Amino acid sequence: MSNLKIKPITNSDLALMAKFLTANLSAQFSADEWEFAFSQDWSSNKPNNGFMLLDGEQVVGVVGAIYSQQIVNGKKVDVCNINSWTVLPQYRSDSIYLLIKTIRQPGFHFTILTPRLQEMEIYRFLKFRTIVTRMIVTANLPWPFARLRGVRTITDIGALQQMLSLKDARVHREHTSSPWLKHIAVGVEGELCYVIYQRVKLKGLPTAAILYVSDSALFDKYRLALGHALLGRGALFMRLESRFNTNKPKLSLLQNYSTPTLVLSDLLKDSDVQNIYSERAALNLDGVT
Repeated sequence: MSNLKIKPITNSDLALMAKFLTANLSAQFSADEWEFAFSQDWSSNKPNNGFMLLDGEQVVGVVGAIYSQQIVNGKKVDVCNINSWTVLPQYRSDSIYLLIKTIRQPGFHFTILTPRLQEMEIYRFLKFRTIVTRMIVTANLPWPFARLRGVRTITDIGALQQMLSLKDARVHREHTSSPWLKHIAVGVEGELCYVIYQRVKLKGLPTAAILYVSDSALFDKYRLALGHALLGRGALFMRLESRFNTNKPKLSLLQNYSTPTLVLSDLLKDSDVQNIYSERAALNLDGVT
C-alpha cells in the first residue's frame, strides 16, 4: 500500500467509477446505468458512494456502497449495502483494504447481497454473518373469489401513495424511479399487503421475483389474491425468499439459491435484511422489464 491511496467516492467521482465498473466488472451495464444505481437518494446520512483504490491518479479498484435509512422495529437504521467490489488483477493483494475502510465507518449496519463465492473466506474473516438463501416457488392460480370478498388490487402510483401506510408509502416513493420494479398492493382498506417484485425467467417461464413484502401475515392472508393478480399480469409463478415468509404453501417448491446474503450487524435479524435499498433494486440484474 506504500504507493497506493484509498479515497472516498464522491458524487463528482461517480462518472469515473461507473466507467471503471463497465470496463472491469460488467459491461452488461452501461456507465449511465452504474451511475444511476449509486445516485439514489435513500439516506440523508450518505457519506460517500464507496471507496476507490488509486495508484497515483489512476483508479485501480473500487468497492461500491449504497446507503439507506430503513425503518426496523419502528426506528430509523442506517444501512450500507456493499457491492461491486472490483480490483485490477495486479492490485488484488491490496483489495481487502477497500472493504476494511468501508466497514470501519461508524453508525452503519452492512449488507452484501451479491457476493462472489470465491470471496466468502474474506467475508468470514471480516465477521460477516451468512444467511443461506432459500426460495419458495409457488404457481399463480386463478382465484375468482377476490372481488366477492372485497379484496382489492392496487397498482396505480397515486392510489398507492394515498392508501399505503406512511412507512410503505415512503418505500414505494423511493423505488418508483427503477422501471423494472413493479408495485402492487392487495387486501381491503386499512389492511393492505404491499409487494415490490421484478419480472424474471424461471426455467424459461415468466415469474414474479418478490423483493419486498410489507407484512408477512397479510401476505399469507392474501397470497391467493396476489397470485391471481400476478397471473393476470403474465407471471406464472411467484418466488420469495423463505426468510420473509416462513409459511410454505402445500403446492410449492423450496429451492436452494447459490448466492447467500451477508450481514455485519448486531441489530439486524435475517428478516430485517432487505433486498430493496440495494443493487438488487438500483440495477436491473435480471435484465427483464
